[in-house]
Amino acid sequence: MATNNSINNAVKVTTYTASDTWTKDPRSLWIKVYLWGAGQGGGSGRKGATTAAGGGGGGCGGAFCFVDGPASIFDTSQTVTIAGTTTGAVGVTTDNTNGNGLSAIAAGTTSLGNNIQSPGCNISQGGTTATSGISTGIQGFGVGNSTTGLSSSGNGSNSTSSNANSVAISAPTGLAGAGGSGANSSTAQQAGNGAGRLKIDAVTTLIAGGAGGIETGTIGGGDGTSTPAASTMQGILAGGTGGGGGGGQKSNGVGGGKGGNGGIPGGGGGGGGGALNDGSAVFASGAGGNGGRGQIIVVEFLS
Repeated sequence: MATNNSINNAVKVTTYTASDTWTKDPRSLWIKVYLWGAGQGGGSGRKGATTAAGGGGGGCGGAFCFVDGPASIFDTSQTVTIAGTTTGAVGVTTDNTNGNGLSAIAAGTTSLGNNIQSPGCNISQGGTTATSGISTGIQGFGVGNSTTGLSSSGNGSNSTSSNANSVAISAPTGLAGAGGSGANSSTAQQAGNGAGRLKIDAVTTLIAGGAGGIETGTIGGGDGTSTPAASTMQGILAGGTGGGGGGGQKSNGVGGGKGGNGGIPGGGGGGGGGALNDGSAVFASGAGGNGGRGQIIVVEFLS
């Protein structure tokens, strides 16, 4: 669906949140196009013995691509393809079973016509008995000035999960989800926070990622932040932040916590928390959070 955000004197801004057709304004002299691929969904946690049921890895953020040039290089009409929401990996209900991950094809590519594209990101890993399940990012090349989707450093550990990376405002990609924490019958484990966006000092948080879950508080990971209007973001144009990881099971009646959803556009979903064996299919490990859909913004400078 296309939304004409503004037609103000000589500038026309159109935002696409679903696949459509773009038609060039006959008055256009110069055109700028901003594209985000979909963020990857998070992996689900493992179901297993205490301290041997790691959380799932967080999904990486979708890549960003920027193209601009004279209106003459753009066709009169071009197909708009918006990558949809990437569903996180489902939890597992069988004892001593690793969590599910997602393949590289799960997160879709956003494109304008046949030549300008911004891909989704690579695999997310399910939780295992190992101490980490780090998910990997894509080498997300597009036409023009492209940056990669960032992989999650938040891992699905058997204990406390580390946070995903935060990045400065110079990287407009979608940001990574954090890993879920592992199941531990003695001590509730804190899952990681999703990647947030930093101010130019690379220290102070500008837009936070989703909070990590823990059974003794809120077990599900918090959702990432979708990009607010530019006027509320000090003029920056950026992708969504990452979802928080789901907390691992200690003793609750619901299993592992679900990872938080990635912000829109292109934020990665958080990994699901690990669950404890129960001799039945009652408790499931936490599912991965969904990756945020893609988006296109077209800015036309008119005569």
